[in-house]
Amino acid sequence: MNWTQLSPDHAKSFIDSVKDDSEKVLFNIQLCEVYSLPIAFYEGYELVRILNRHMMPYLVMDYLSNGEDHYYLDGSESVFHNLNAQRALSLDENNVLSYLDFYISYVYERGNSLNVVREGEEAPTQLIAHEGDVYNISALLSYQGKTSQTNIEVEQGGAIHVKDSLKTSFLTELKPGAAIQYRHKLEDKVIEDTKALLGQTATGKALLEHPSAKNLTLKVLNSINYQGFTANTSEGYITMPAVEQNAKHTQALVLAYVLRDVQQLSDNFTRQPYTGDRALFVASNHVKNLDMIEEMCRIVDEYEEQNVPEALQALTLMDLEDVYAARKKNIEGAALMEVYLQSLSDKGLREAR
Repeated sequence: MNWTQLSPDHAKSFIDSVKDDSEKVLFNIQLCEVYSLPIAFYEGYELVRILNRHMMPYLVMDYLSNGEDHYYLDGSESVFHNLNAQRALSLDENNVLSYLDFYISYVYERGNSLNVVREGEEAPTQLIAHEGDVYNISALLSYQGKTSQTNIEVEQGGAIHVKDSLKTSFLTELKPGAAIQYRHKLEDKVIEDTKALLGQTATGKALLEHPSAKNLTLKVLNSINYQGFTANTSEGYITMPAVEQNAKHTQALVLAYVLRDVQQLSDNFTRQPYTGDRALFVASNHVKNLDMIEEMCRIVDEYEEQNVPEALQALTLMDLEDVYAARKKNIEGAALMEVYLQSLSDKGLREAR
């Protein structure tokens, strides 16, 4: 199945129905496009995506919607609790694997994401048996640092039981009605702790103390991704799953990305607008982003000197390990840009137009 772009009128209608007026920059109709994708397991629902093209990488906000009710996918189980309790789930042998994959793709349980390993001879996920209300599935999974070929039971009502060595269950006791918020409930604590973590490096401390950071209002947006979004010189976001409660090196690097961007903007180092020449928009984003990524790499170097491997792990999580490795080989300038662009292409992340 392919994504379908909504017409401008339908896009505006959807954005109007889900927008939060206190987060206007996220829902700028001039910069947002809306797409939909059919899903087979929630009857009457489809996956709807708002793509904010203010800056690259684009800010993505996904929802499950039946046209009237819209549920924001914030990295928690809340949407699944709500819809499964409403008995909107309709599983069969043809869609149960899609349901499992969807859950794994969109939920970060207690900050320890469950992932399907998709490479290697034993990687394919497959339905082994269907007996009564239980589907038995075999998959190669990683969870909390462990990887194993695992048997999974998915119940007709949506509960997921990971068997064998991992031994954990999800969605067994439904808690419908949980509020879904755009802003993280522990926003102030996350920001304070993230700043403290970033300030443990000289480059991070310099970013935090730069005059451009003084007037910046930072917010934490619930999301399935770790990303920075700089609306302007006075407002910036870091994104993280709603269930995560503590600052990590991932958030510290994302904060560095935002602070470096604000520093650039204060020096009139700006992006071309998306609504203008598309090639110039893409090129200006690549130049700015590489500069910000190099700043992140310097911070990782400083963490490495402190024997803190989590920073490099975080950079790898963001698919930036190729740029980091090239810098360690003293590759710079135009050659480093080529490494960056090739890395984007290899990972399917390069802007096509």
